[in-house]
Amino acid sequence: MKAFSYRGLAIETTLAELIEGNWSSGMSANSVIGSLLSLSVAHGVHVFWTGNHQHTADIVEGIIYHFLRAKFKEVENLSH
Repeated sequence: MKAFSYRGLAIETTLAELIEGNWSSGMSANSVIGSLLSLSVAHGVHVFWTGNHQHTADIVEGIIYHFLRAKFKEVENLSH
């Protein structure tokens, strides 16, 4: 992931659903949250609680739009 200038992780659930703990892995919600916070701080990964696949698609589309917009502005500034 270090090769990328932007790192993100979309999780298709809500934080409230995670805390409820209805999944088969057996990890506690605190363990999952702690791991994600550590990933965010140690590696600069942005974590998004998207809720469902449609929200995930919307968020990823928005991130790509803004990321590319910023990159195009950087290129334009190089040519001036």
